[in-house]
Amino acid sequence: MWRLALLFVLALSVRAQDDDADRLLTSVRQPVIVEANLPNITVGFKTGPNIPGTQFTIKCVLEGDGCDATPQGQSVRGSLPVKPAAVEGTVQGLEVDQTYSCYVETTLSENGKVSYCQEAMPFPGVVRFELRFGAYSNASAFGPSEQAQVCANVLSLQPGGTCSVLRVTDGSAIVLIQVEYDDFRNTWSLTETLTQNATAVTAALTSGLEGSVEIADVETEPPVPNPLSPTNVAANAASDCSPSVVVTWAAPQRSSTITGYFVSCTSLTAPAVNGTVAATQRNTTLSIQAGEEYTCSVASQGPSGASEPAAASSPVTYSYPSECQPPAPTDVATDLFKSTGTSWAVTWTNGGKSKPEQTFTVQCGENVQCNSTDVISVADIPYGTSEAVLSGLSAGVSYTCFVVAVNDAGRTCSSPVEYQTESCDCPTTTDANTFANFTLGNINGQSGWTMQDSFGNCVGNCPYDQAITEYNGVNVWRVSNAQGTFGFSDVSTSPGVGPAGETGASLWNNYGTDNTKPFDPPQFGASATSSCFCSAMKFRSVTEAAQPGFSIEYTPAAKQSTWRMSFVEINDNGVDGFDLKIQDRVNVSKNAAVNDCTGKPNNCPFGSGSNTTIVPSSATGFGYDTDNVLAVSIEFRPGIIETSDAGDTLYTGNDLVKIYANGNLIFVGTTWEAYYYALRPVVSPPWPADPDPKKQALNSIMFRAEKPSVPDLEGEGIYITSFEQSAPN
Repeated sequence: MWRLALLFVLALSVRAQDDDADRLLTSVRQPVIVEANLPNITVGFKTGPNIPGTQFTIKCVLEGDGCDATPQGQSVRGSLPVKPAAVEGTVQGLEVDQTYSCYVETTLSENGKVSYCQEAMPFPGVVRFELRFGAYSNASAFGPSEQAQVCANVLSLQPGGTCSVLRVTDGSAIVLIQVEYDDFRNTWSLTETLTQNATAVTAALTSGLEGSVEIADVETEPPVPNPLSPTNVAANAASDCSPSVVVTWAAPQRSSTITGYFVSCTSLTAPAVNGTVAATQRNTTLSIQAGEEYTCSVASQGPSGASEPAAASSPVTYSYPSECQPPAPTDVATDLFKSTGTSWAVTWTNGGKSKPEQTFTVQCGENVQCNSTDVISVADIPYGTSEAVLSGLSAGVSYTCFVVAVNDAGRTCSSPVEYQTESCDCPTTTDANTFANFTLGNINGQSGWTMQDSFGNCVGNCPYDQAITEYNGVNVWRVSNAQGTFGFSDVSTSPGVGPAGETGASLWNNYGTDNTKPFDPPQFGASATSSCFCSAMKFRSVTEAAQPGFSIEYTPAAKQSTWRMSFVEINDNGVDGFDLKIQDRVNVSKNAAVNDCTGKPNNCPFGSGSNTTIVPSSATGFGYDTDNVLAVSIEFRPGIIETSDAGDTLYTGNDLVKIYANGNLIFVGTTWEAYYYALRPVVSPPWPADPDPKKQALNSIMFRAEKPSVPDLEGEGIYITSFEQSAPN
């Protein structure tokens, strides 16, 4: 037989719900199951005071159902006593294989209205009572021996439990005792037994304590049984960009004792996640790892503990929706000002921010795709950044590079960018005493310097306003544009080196002895042996003051020819120093070459694709009273960049030109190779039309004073104190 003890609690006053005249109908103390021996269940409770005519019924429903459910059985209706009393009622004839919840329902006999319905709880056998000694006033008098003795006396009357003294109160003559039993006990019955045997309870206590005692039961808040498990647990992956699962459930019956829910999602391959929510909630969201499979369950929580976990949900896996992928970076461009022979400096435009937070990776490899692993990369570049430098590359190597947007949802790559690291390592300064052993006077013919064309001709204002002269005790070369020319092949030209150019390029010269009659076909000289051309000169103003109109070209070209591959011009701005005018060729139009140059072999006005940059003295740092260093490096690369535009073909060179002023990089561009590439197939004479491009090499620097002349500068201009050039292999 299952016997359950009844612990008494503070009286619960219940007011009438429908009739103000019935004000206080009943006072019922927590009902408990006294005995459960199916098919019968007995419920006991203490009650009173009550209005005369108040009746009660014990009814049992299927476990989890509420008081309003159809009863599976109920006791005979009884009357509640007017005065406080202990009351029991028994429900008979229940099914032995069912589990029940039982309730005490009270009504007024005169109107039959239900005024009170409360569930009966099963309770462990915990008994508390007080011993109130009339002669006791000192706590120390009721020491360990007395405490042990009184417990032994109690257990001799009600054996089977564990007795302990909870509290001894000084001066109040009260000792609080608790006895715990493994089975269940009727509290008031046990207390009544002890009262009837007061002498036995105090037997063998200190003289003066025995026999003088009042015994009273102590009512405590009864423990509440564990709540039932939730039902209908379901788990669904979130639909946004946050890896999470939405767990839902239904509350169980008899949910009034639930204080919250514990939600847990577990995986065989990832850490479990869990959370606790309020009793009013029926759903929650937990963060999980994307791509991992989870199952979720929910347990009810109550004052006395938790329910068993509910049946687990079906497995669920979060996958990022496609819109969570980060947008691809756009406008990816190489920053040649910051790139070197072993690094790629790149800029880009953010494609737009995504969730979750994203970063960028910059990566390069040889003949790779974006998802290749054999790359050199720099990762974890914060969102909002739009430039980076990737180091660790090898010089002179062609790479395929990407900027990759990265977040937890995946990687999105920019369009590929082909990038070739520099192979040329040119000096950006010079300190050579270049002209120390030169003879004062005309530079023509000294150590490879020329002013004549390749046939010994020098026309126009030759030998121009130039001379080896002495400055500060050192031989230098002075040059000005006091005498200008429209020619090219018979101007001041440095000695030949190299030649330098891309594979298959040669030096060309198509002018004869009178500088006008062309060779047919044109003559060409040595083929390129180097892809690098380096040059640098140190110069200063002769007057150390403004020389309005001063201008001299410093142009990489094929020696003693018209074939220039770049254009740099030094100009006195008349205010504070020297500006640079730089010209390269980009987007050269094939149609323009046809229209402008066909049939005009000696006077082709072809100017398509001319791109001019002015670098002011504030950027060059070239002053009147200082030494100034100008350096030009050219790296020749195979091929050309070809694009289409409205039925036209546009050419841009892929050679790399870098110009430095006093060691600082001030310009990055390309050569004039696109000009010759577009020109050759349509010009005939001086050479037959040829579908193959003309690959032009160079081997010197052309110092050209172009007309109109500025006679006032005679004997002035600039001193070139040092000059160096090379075509390293």
